[in-house]
Amino acid sequence: MSDGKKHFRIPDKEVNIEASKRRRVPKPKEGFDSSAHAATLSLGIKKIVETAPSSDFSLPKTETIFKVKLDNGQEIERRGNYEDVFLNNNLKVQALIGDSEAVVSSSKSDLIQLEKTVRNYDSSKKSRQIWDYVENITAFTPEEKINKHTFNDSLLKEILDLNVIIAPIWNSDSSNDKMNLAKGLTDQIHQKYPEQPPIEIVALNDNTVSAHIFLPSSALTEFASENFVLSIETTEYFDGESIKTNQNSPLYNAKIDPAIDIEALPTVAIIDDGIKLPGQLAALVKHVYTGATIDMTNPDFGNHGTKVASRCIFGENLTSQSKKNEFVPKVQVIDVPIVDKKLSAQALAERFIQIVSDLHEECSTFLYAYNTQQRFISENISVLGSVIDSLIHEYGINFIVSTGNHKLNRKYTSLDDIIENNDAKISAPADGLLLTSVGSINSQNKLSSFSRVGSGFNDSMKPGLVYHGGDLPLGQKEAIGKTELVEVIDNSGNLAHDAGTSFSSPLAAADVAIVQQYCLDSLVHPIQGVDSKKIAAFEAKALMYHRGSDAEDIPFNNLRGFGQVQLDQVLHSAKSNATYIRFGQLKRKQRLKIHFLVPKIIESIQRRGHSSLRVVVTVVDFPTAKRISGRDYLDGYIDTSFHMRNSKDNMNTVNPAGKVGRKKWYNIHHFVQDFSTFGSGDWELQLEYYSKPNIPDDSKIDYVVLVTLEDITGQDIDIYSKIESTNRFNIQNVITIENEEGTDTNEQ
Repeated sequence: MSDGKKHFRIPDKEVNIEASKRRRVPKPKEGFDSSAHAATLSLGIKKIVETAPSSDFSLPKTETIFKVKLDNGQEIERRGNYEDVFLNNNLKVQALIGDSEAVVSSSKSDLIQLEKTVRNYDSSKKSRQIWDYVENITAFTPEEKINKHTFNDSLLKEILDLNVIIAPIWNSDSSNDKMNLAKGLTDQIHQKYPEQPPIEIVALNDNTVSAHIFLPSSALTEFASENFVLSIETTEYFDGESIKTNQNSPLYNAKIDPAIDIEALPTVAIIDDGIKLPGQLAALVKHVYTGATIDMTNPDFGNHGTKVASRCIFGENLTSQSKKNEFVPKVQVIDVPIVDKKLSAQALAERFIQIVSDLHEECSTFLYAYNTQQRFISENISVLGSVIDSLIHEYGINFIVSTGNHKLNRKYTSLDDIIENNDAKISAPADGLLLTSVGSINSQNKLSSFSRVGSGFNDSMKPGLVYHGGDLPLGQKEAIGKTELVEVIDNSGNLAHDAGTSFSSPLAAADVAIVQQYCLDSLVHPIQGVDSKKIAAFEAKALMYHRGSDAEDIPFNNLRGFGQVQLDQVLHSAKSNATYIRFGQLKRKQRLKIHFLVPKIIESIQRRGHSSLRVVVTVVDFPTAKRISGRDYLDGYIDTSFHMRNSKDNMNTVNPAGKVGRKKWYNIHHFVQDFSTFGSGDWELQLEYYSKPNIPDDSKIDYVVLVTLEDITGQDIDIYSKIESTNRFNIQNVITIENEEGTDTNEQ
């Protein structure tokens, strides 16, 4: 347990900034027939120009879509390749197919010019350094655009329910123009295929448009041949699940603890089917979102959302609170009732964009406890997951989602068998990389039988956290026998019971909001040009992940994620357990050396062959991302390198072997190192920002660094006071003004 000590903040004077250079100049291939290769590339471009398909739809002047493939081992998003092959020839990269192959678009005139460029490239050494490494330039075929699961569906179904990604191939830089053009196009599609509801469309942050379209399976390949089609997938729908159980005592006379100042509580926006709390408890609903889209007089209003809200507001132990007739709220909520039926990803995404735009000034924590019924299996991040990620980056918020429930517990009698089944993996939108996904554990802190598990998209760290959500019996279709349900309040105003990740995720949302408010009040120092609420939100997420569980449970695992949060441990340091924190912004071509102190007192407990010092490191960064980039989803990441001082006072690199916890192109680095021999003094963490070539050199990426020093000998030595006495990292001494990296500090 902590004793309420504030974490230490690493100020700018403890950070050194160095220039980073990473340019490699290629050489022409030796013994390579560049003349023949030039002819091959030229012929590929001519075929694209000559065989461009006609369209069934009236379109403005558009660009042609095709593919460019580099040699294996050559990365399209290496800055030199991107500039030499694509940018300098007006080729717009629309999507990636692996590291070395891209779907691109170009005007007809630029295609003709490209053919002239490659036709005789072999006559120039500089050109050979570029085009020798381009394997081919070919058409983008309909078959390549259709997701394999969608194609399999077309063999079994007459009508297909599709998510069509429309490429930004119109010559316009205006997002409004692109949406208007996409709307005009989808109106034409509706006219050709009229047996469907109005087509839902939403603009994604990568300039593509996602359209919800119904097509006859017989028309799938023909439609995929249209130039504007970038990909065709099966539409995702989202449902919330709950178990109907016997109701207990009504709560119409329930009262709120009078000592609680409701207006001072942190706020969570709950996106659901409404909230209908009984009596005085309704005062915990701060207000109902003015953009609500469902009928509040419907008897089913709040069927799911009231239960979710009751867990978020009051936490667990509702029975004991009811017996005392005094409920103790942890947060207040905004009711965002928009989920009145099964909704498509496009419909939800459009609503989410508006909701966050409207509410982000008064609320930094959003909760959505619905998922698709199927596990996530796409080659791209889900539409809704990518939209939530973009909202987190744009507005500096936290978005909490459930990992989803499966029904494998009805089939299997062994939890191990369930975990090994691919159908137990997380479901959208929990695949997003910037959002916080939450699974469920039971009262014995074991994985709930219904809770979906990781890993996630591109082997990402999923789930994020776990909280109590109940448990269901194995091998039974009905929830009978050994069933563990959690306490909720239903929309009839009764104490009831339920189970699911819908009821573990609200606990996480409440804790995130509490930590965010604590950071805003006690930890955040102002940075010119950066919203303090954004800093607090990002620090809250990082703190939750950093010490989500005791260090012996680290590193991360695919069942429990970063663990079950112990809130006091997240918020405070202790005598023998001290945490450093830093929020900052890093530019490309910069390397940061961040110093933190290992005080000399720790040397006194060293015993060779016996670990005495544990260091936990977490770095969370918040890059932009593009769904069309497939597995190369993130536009950048921060690479982390850990350096300790040895007993001879020399600095050694001590990164975990095999890049454990330090995966490339992932926005969370998280690892623990135990030491038996070491030297005291300044240790350091080095950060370097790697980004895609479309990211300007002067752009900045937000990051949060956390480092914890822990005495693991049991001697309870006073690490904290020794750091505090140096007066280098004490929060009250930090005043912030602007500098090159994003902040500068003067010490009082």
